[in-house]
Amino acid sequence: MDEELVKDALKGDERAFETLHARHADDVFRYVYMKVGNRQDAEELLQDVFVKMVRNLAGFSGKSTFRTWLFSIVRHTVIDYYRKKGRLQKEQPVENDLLEAVSDTTASAEEVASNREKRSHVSDAFNSLPEGHREILYLRFMEGFSLKETARITGKSVMAVKSLQKRAQAKMGEQVDEEVNIHV
Repeated sequence: MDEELVKDALKGDERAFETLHARHADDVFRYVYMKVGNRQDAEELLQDVFVKMVRNLAGFSGKSTFRTWLFSIVRHTVIDYYRKKGRLQKEQPVENDLLEAVSDTTASAEEVASNREKRSHVSDAFNSLPEGHREILYLRFMEGFSLKETARITGKSVMAVKSLQKRAQAKMGEQVDEEVNIHV
């Protein structure tokens, strides 16, 4: 479906551009915000991403999905942001609401408190991971990219992504276990 919109956009169809933006803006913003931790910078980078998308749309070859191609632009835009700032990428904590699944409105107050505490443990564990591990888990599980798509976005091999994912999940499991044991 996105690929058809790309064809239409390349023919000058403004609505196709608008639809692509509407479909992907929220996901792009969440990822950028997770990486930079500043709402204003994330909003500016979001605009930069879509300007780059428009400028480079003719370069979309269809070898990957449009979304994978777009997230490659997103990732490089974030890297450029840190280069221009002249600083290393600092690890930004992911807020609980990014990790929060849709809550059950029929849950009791006890269940809500317990779920909030569990989310907090998971969030703390996620935020304690090295940036490379966080990025892999974020792309795989929060954005739903496949191993192959994640590899394309990050510029790593599928095996490297699989290995990083496995290590990150193991480390998160250890962190959550430690958090739970501390609070028991």
